[in-house]
Amino acid sequence: LYFNITANPDGRIAGTRANANGFDLNRDFITASQPEARAIRQIAIDKQPAVMLDLHGYVNGTLIEPTTPPHGENYEYDLFLKNTYANALGMEAAVNGLGHTPAKDGVEPVQIPFRDQREGWDDWPPIFTPQYQAFHGAVAAHTVEIPLAVNDSEYDTLPVAELRRRSAINVDVAGAAMRATLAYARTHRASFIAD
Repeated sequence: LYFNITANPDGRIAGTRANANGFDLNRDFITASQPEARAIRQIAIDKQPAVMLDLHGYVNGTLIEPTTPPHGENYEYDLFLKNTYANALGMEAAVNGLGHTPAKDGVEPVQIPFRDQREGWDDWPPIFTPQYQAFHGAVAAHTVEIPLAVNDSEYDTLPVAELRRRSAINVDVAGAAMRATLAYARTHRASFIAD
């Protein structure tokens, strides 16, 4: 298991999506112009993980890939989708099973773009983390957008108690997604290697 706690330390400190060079790192996996993207890319090349999660924020309800067509033409999409979609369904059950609701705490149900949206959602260019990982053998790779914003204007305007409440829910959602993925990987590890 490899954990990268923050892919954008500059942006985390500055409270921005961009790094110190003003670049969106989640668009840099092919050009690899930034050191942060090169580091994550090198892990993909060296380790060739079968499973990868990229925890992001924020989309309410939690957005769990796979994405919609058109799909990149150089992916082994039949193998990728088999595992990525099945794992997404497991993460959806785990996240929705936490019991968060729009009425109770402002959390919408999970969205899976492959199932819930029309064509055109992020799967063509291999510039995003999960799509790039598929080039290096990942058979289950996801961006998971946790639900409740705690940055930008929310950080500056919301009371501390509300930010803590949102953060606790986000941690619950991220934990559920990770636990579901680990369970899926344990159960399907032989087919991961075959695929």
